[in-house]
Amino acid sequence: MVYRSFGDFARFAKDVPFGQLEAGFWYDHQLNKRFLYEIDATLGPDYLNPPTLPASALYGGATDRLMTDTLDNFQPYFEVHWKPLPGLTLTPGVKYAFFRRTLNAVVNDGTSMPLNFSHNYTSLLPSFDAHYAISSHWTAYAQVAKGFLAPKLQLLKTATPQDNTFRPEQTWNYQIGTSYQADRLSLSGDLYYIDFNNLIGKKKVGNNTFFVNNGGAKYQGVELEGTYYVGEGFSLFANGSLNQAKYNDHFWVGGTPKQTASFGVIFNKDDIYASLLTKYNGSQYGDDDNNHIPLGGFAVTDLAVSYTFKPVLEQSKGFKLSVKVGNLFDRHALSQFAGYAADGVTPLFWTVTGRNFFVSLSAPF
Repeated sequence: MVYRSFGDFARFAKDVPFGQLEAGFWYDHQLNKRFLYEIDATLGPDYLNPPTLPASALYGGATDRLMTDTLDNFQPYFEVHWKPLPGLTLTPGVKYAFFRRTLNAVVNDGTSMPLNFSHNYTSLLPSFDAHYAISSHWTAYAQVAKGFLAPKLQLLKTATPQDNTFRPEQTWNYQIGTSYQADRLSLSGDLYYIDFNNLIGKKKVGNNTFFVNNGGAKYQGVELEGTYYVGEGFSLFANGSLNQAKYNDHFWVGGTPKQTASFGVIFNKDDIYASLLTKYNGSQYGDDDNNHIPLGGFAVTDLAVSYTFKPVLEQSKGFKLSVKVGNLFDRHALSQFAGYAADGVTPLFWTVTGRNFFVSLSAPF
């Protein structure tokens, strides 16, 4: 696979008597080339150049996939920062989202047939934000925004994607919250409500994956987070949420935990950083259909340590060595529903990845 993404953004702002005007855009182009060949090394030197195989071998033969897809994303926006009262900022805005997805495949993944297809997805996305500074340490906010997500590439892995009736997923997002920041203590909390339309779900049976428009759903919940600096570089951290995600027919949305939490200790002093954090993922249902496949909650603890070495030479900037141990206690709880076996009845599951190690060495230029 060869993947490239490049783009840019621009932002323009002008102060006016009542606040500030802001406009800009974001553009991103993604190019993804993928190929998978079945190579028989006993054929001699010819196996080094599989694309020269005859067409009959390409389709369903020695080539499993040979495809190029692109995604262009262009989003211009405009917003007004209005300050009608001291400490109060009102920010109405609007953004235009444009997505263009193309797929040019000699051998399409999933069908093993050629395909040349493209489609544009667009939406106008209004938003509104109110931010009020109650004091120098305490603020409150309220937000409303429309969201938009173009269909995934997987939905084009069919023989006739032009017959696909899936619409972009859309949301209306509402949130109110508050935050407090002092010398040693920081606290924040919020309530959220998301009205979801055209929620795309999937079901896997054997080697086949089926996508379906599950219609409307409502997400809502409360989130709390706090950090307390003990001293000498040590801080205590904790956050948690209570969540509800149900379709309009009142069934739970599969794969959405009813609770989440994390807590632990963080050390950050001089050139040393370390953290010992436990993350909890609450109970959930694996399948969207009638709340089948209940899964219990599980917790995973991660340890991370890093040290920044001082530069040896005046011209250098030093480097940082980081070590992370994931799933420190090697838990193997069931973590996610993986679909059904070929019989369409027997459930399959993913488990938490076992203890793992990650080491990195980085140096700034």
